[in-house]
Amino acid sequence: MPNNTSLTSFVHSNKGGSQLVHDDFVFNLNKKTTTKLYWRCTMTNCTVYIHTDTNNNLLHITGEHNHLFEPQTLRVKQFRTVLKERVVNETVPIQKIYDEEIAKANLSVDVLASIPLAHHIQPGLNQARRKLTPILPESNSFDIPEAYQTTASGEPFLICDKLVSRKKRMLIFGSPNQLQLLFDSSIIFLDGTFRSTPPFFDQIFTIHGLKFDCEVETSFYDLRATADPTVKLQLRELFLYFDEYWINNIPIKMWNIHDNQHRTNNICEGFHNRLNRRMEQPM
Repeated sequence: MPNNTSLTSFVHSNKGGSQLVHDDFVFNLNKKTTTKLYWRCTMTNCTVYIHTDTNNNLLHITGEHNHLFEPQTLRVKQFRTVLKERVVNETVPIQKIYDEEIAKANLSVDVLASIPLAHHIQPGLNQARRKLTPILPESNSFDIPEAYQTTASGEPFLICDKLVSRKKRMLIFGSPNQLQLLFDSSIIFLDGTFRSTPPFFDQIFTIHGLKFDCEVETSFYDLRATADPTVKLQLRELFLYFDEYWINNIPIKMWNIHDNQHRTNNICEGFHNRLNRRMEQPM
């Protein structure tokens, strides 16, 4: 009879199949019937078998292992299994998933040395994700899957899907919380980006509401007090350029925005820089 205190779990093989893990030993699926699954130890000369039902409940174990288990190999398999499960269920860039799981796993030095780098396993993970990802459209006429119309918490995200003209389509995204924040904002910023714009679309355009209005003037005083002399020298060159070009050559009404509280849309530029870096790029 099987030991009820034994630990049984599953990992993914390198070929994408399931492997059973029992007491830190790994088993391949050897045979399957309508009511049972028969697993055999992955070591060639080991004849230990495990029987489970179709619900993965342990039924029977035969034989004794003639080898030690390999905890290092098992931890690598478990790590890759977690990676694959997140890759196929999330749209987060694979590199980010890899970094997060490495940080959470608390692996030993020996196991870390055995884990492949992200760019070595990314092709296989990309392939697994593509099998579950909708085919990229060949025009701007396509249906948006329901999973892409809501947020991770299940809130509506696709606000508007409108065909402006025969070849012009406009998609507007935003969660209820984001819309409420926008409506409550007395100041908004607008900007567009082209770098991460998908094919068949002209531009990604974003609208930002100001939520936290922070005073940073004192920080500039601190910077002036602690600045290195070489920094002050470089700033002097900048001031000289500004004086010679802008003050002397350009009418002050063209560039002076002294009375405006918000003088640039750099907040949007920073958001788009982050957006472009978060968009998954082929490695």
